[in-house]
Amino acid sequence: MPDSKEQAQAAEQEAQNAKDPSHPAHPQHPKHGEWLKNVGKKFGNAAIFGAGATAGRDAIQGAINQV
Repeated sequence: MPDSKEQAQAAEQEAQNAKDPSHPAHPQHPKHGEWLKNVGKKFGNAAIFGAGATAGRDAIQGAINQV
């Protein structure tokens, strides 16, 4: 787990990226919307995977408990 110094450095880097017009995180960058869509897709995929893992765990636990 990153410490507070590493977190502060990461936050500073993100802020600098958002200020850089050539970086996709910059609101005026032509691909800014695509960058945001990719972030949403990644979180969506993580949520789907997490839900599937939970359902699989519940199914296995149910099968074990019925034996």
